[in-house]
Formats: sequence, structure tokens, C-alpha cells
Amino acid sequence: MLGLAREYRLFNGRQIIGILKNDFWNRKAYGEFKGFLVRFEHQGMGKKKAWILDIEGEKVLGTIEFSTSPRSATITYDGEGFNWNTLHEKPRGSWLVGNGEEESRYLAEGSLGSQGKITDAYLPPVVLLAGLYVRGYFLARRVSILAGLFFIGLMMGYMAS
Repeated sequence: MLGLAREYRLFNGRQIIGILKNDFWNRKAYGEFKGFLVRFEHQGMGKKKAWILDIEGEKVLGTIEFSTSPRSATITYDGEGFNWNTLHEKPRGSWLVGNGEEESRYLAEGSLGSQGKITDAYLPPVVLLAGLYVRGYFLARRVSILAGLFFIGLMMGYMAS
């Protein structure tokens, strides 16, 4: 399931061209795509911002600002802004990221959106990795909310009996 897996591989045919390793429970991810190595870090509960860092975690390369609803985010990289939005297409899990001039789409295959195809525009590779990170962030947040609601439901049932 995209967002909760530990590793995502990006392929061109049968050749691996990128990877995103993450642990959304500790809010860190590491990625490589087309020779660009980056790190993503999100700190604190309820924070709506993540940092795009060099692989050592020493230099801030950009930020990701998450919206309240799990439908959009703003990625800033190398001084340029890119909008990330979910697509209202079937199957669920499809999204696009772009800056008005160039855009790339992730077209999900299947209902979970854990596999799909990325149209590779002339966007920086780091922005495409950030797009995967954003999707995973929103999915992990949704799972956490559903788990919390389930727990509350159990407690309400226990207290009523």
C-alpha cells in the first residue's frame, strides 16, 4: 500500500531508475532518482511541513507544505514552487505535480494506487520523489485517523456495556 510500504521502486521497463525508502511512522524518507539523492523529514504531530534535505541531512533544499485536506500540497525546491494535487479520476490514488509550465502525473493502477505510471515531464527528479512522499504522507495520515476512530468506537462500545 503506497504510503505504508518501506520501499518504492521506480522502473523504466525492467530497469530500476529510482527508489524511495521510507518509514512514515518516524517521518523520514530517503530517495534517489536519476542520480539525485535526497532526504525528507517531517517532525512533530499535526505539523503541516516537511523538509527536503541533502542526503546527509545538513542542507535544506526545499520544503513541502501540506494542506489541511489530503488533496493538495506545495513543494518548493531550488527556489521554485510546484503544486501537488490529487486527480479526480479513477482509480483513486492518481495525482499530478507541476508549476504551470511543466507537470508530471502519477496514474494509479488498481484501487489502492500502489502501482502506476508516472509521466516524466522535465521536472526536477527531486520534485517527482517529493510527489511520492506527499502521497504517502496523506495515505499514512488517513490510516492513522481511521485507526483512531476505530479505537474510539471500541472504547464507546466498551463503556456502553
